[in-house]
Amino acid sequence: MSCLQIPAFGEESFFENQENATARVWTIANAAGLFDRYCTLYLENGYTQKEYETRAGRRFAALQKGSEGVFLNAYSATDELCIVQEENCPYFAYEDLAGEALFPPQITQVKLKDYGMSYVIRLFDGRFVLIDGGFIYDSDCDALRETLLAQSAGKKPVIAAWILTHQHEDHFHCFLRFMEKYAGEAVIEKVLFNFPAHDDFAHYPELARDNSKIPDSRSVLRIPQLYAWLEKYAISTFTPHTGQKYRVGDAEIEFLASMDDTIHVTQNGNATSLVFRMELGSQVILWTADAGCSYARLDERYGCDLRADILQIPHHGFQSGKADAEIRTYDLVDPAVCLLPASRYVAYTFFCMYREGTRHLMRSPRVRELIDGEEQRTIVLPYTAREGAFAERESFMRLGAENSGARSWVFTNLSTARPEELCFTLLNMTVLPVRVRVELYFEDKKQAVRSLETEILGSSLKICPLTGGENAVLPPERHLHGNAPLAVRFLCDTPIVVSHPTHNAAYHSTQYQ
Repeated sequence: MSCLQIPAFGEESFFENQENATARVWTIANAAGLFDRYCTLYLENGYTQKEYETRAGRRFAALQKGSEGVFLNAYSATDELCIVQEENCPYFAYEDLAGEALFPPQITQVKLKDYGMSYVIRLFDGRFVLIDGGFIYDSDCDALRETLLAQSAGKKPVIAAWILTHQHEDHFHCFLRFMEKYAGEAVIEKVLFNFPAHDDFAHYPELARDNSKIPDSRSVLRIPQLYAWLEKYAISTFTPHTGQKYRVGDAEIEFLASMDDTIHVTQNGNATSLVFRMELGSQVILWTADAGCSYARLDERYGCDLRADILQIPHHGFQSGKADAEIRTYDLVDPAVCLLPASRYVAYTFFCMYREGTRHLMRSPRVRELIDGEEQRTIVLPYTAREGAFAERESFMRLGAENSGARSWVFTNLSTARPEELCFTLLNMTVLPVRVRVELYFEDKKQAVRSLETEILGSSLKICPLTGGENAVLPPERHLHGNAPLAVRFLCDTPIVVSHPTHNAAYHSTQYQ
C-alpha cells in the first residue's frame, strides 16, 4: 500500500477505514479545493493518471502505480472527498471483447421462490450480464439456468459479467449453488463484487447472526465459498469502486455507490450494495440492489444525474434508510418504468405499499408501469410501458388495501356501564408497526375524546380503551364511569382489522388514499 500519509494537508474531519484485505478508504469533510491537491500529490509521487472526469457537482480521477490503484471522488454538494487505495488492483487491466450485434438487448426479471433478486440481461452479442441470482434454493438456481438456456439460441451461455451486489443470502448465494450444479454448462468471463470480509466484526458486528429462514446459512460465512469457486475456475474478478466505469458488450456501467461510501456510516449490510447506472439499448437503467438512498447520499451527491428511464426499486420495496431521502432520490430519477423484485402479494398487500418511498412511486402518475415479481417478465430495450399498466397498478393497490383490512372502523351501542365489553382486538396484517388513533363519541358532543393513540408492534393487540390496565389508551385521570352510551372509532393510515367479541363493526372504510 502507498506510503503516502493521508490526510496529507492537515484535515481534521475525516473517516479512515480498512475496507477489506486490499482496500483502504478515506472520507474527508470540508474538502473544497482538495481534489486537485491530492491528484497533484499522487502524480508527484510516481502515480500515473489513467482517468479524469469533471461533471456538474462532482469530479473523479483514477491513478495507478504498479499494481496499486487510487480512486478519488469529490462532491461539491456535500463538500466531501473520498479516496480509495487498492492493492493488486485489476481495474486498469479490464477488457471486454464484444461479438457482433445479433439481438436487441433485453432484461429478464427472473421469478424466484421468495423475494430475492435475480436479473438476466442479454446483450446485443448474445452474452449475458447477471445481477445477483437469489437464494441458494435449487428452484432459484434452476430458474436462472433455464432462463439462460432459453435465451442462448442453442449455444452454451456466456456470462460476460456476473455482478453480485452485496453479501446477503437472497442475492449472492445462488451463485454458489449455480457453480455447484451447473458450472460446466456456462462460461463465466468476469465476476464483479465488493464485499466486506466474512469476519469483519469491527464494522459489521452482526455478520454472523443466524438466519432463521435457512438453517446454517449465515450469509457472510459463505463468502469464502465464493472465493473458492472463483479460484477453482480461474474466473477474473473485479472490485467495483465508486466512480469506476466498465463496458460490457453494448452496456456502459458506472458505479455510483459502493461499500466505499457507507462502511463508516452504518452497520446495515444492505448499505454496502453496489448502485450502478447502466446505459443499454438507448435507455438508462438505475440498479440499486438493497441500497439505502440516505446512506449513500445519492440525492445530494448526484442530483439530476440520477435521471433514468428504468429504476430497480431498492430493497424489494421494503425501504432501507430514511424515507425522505428515498423520495427525493425517486423524484430525481423520475423513472417511467420500475422493476420491483417482490411478489404481488408482498408488493400490494403485505409490505411494500405501506413503505413511504415505495408508495410514493406506486402512486406517481409519472411511473407508467411497475413490474412486480409475480411472474417472470422480459422487456426488450428500448422499452415503453404497456398500455393500461398504470390503471392495473391502481387496481392492485385497491385490492391490496382491501385484503389488508380497513383504515376506519366504528363500533356503536356500547356503554361505559359494561367496561368488560370495551375490549377490542386489533390485527395488523403487514409486518410494519402501525399507529392507531382511537376516538370515543358520546351523546354530548363536548365529551368526545379524539386524542388517544396506541401502536401495534406485532401482529395483533388487545386494547380496552376505558378500563385501564396495561392495554389502556385512556389516561387514568380520564377514566369514565356511569352509564353513558358511546361509540368507538379506530383510524389508521395502514389498513387493519378490528374485532369485538360480541359487537360487529357498524361501519368500516377501505379507502386507501
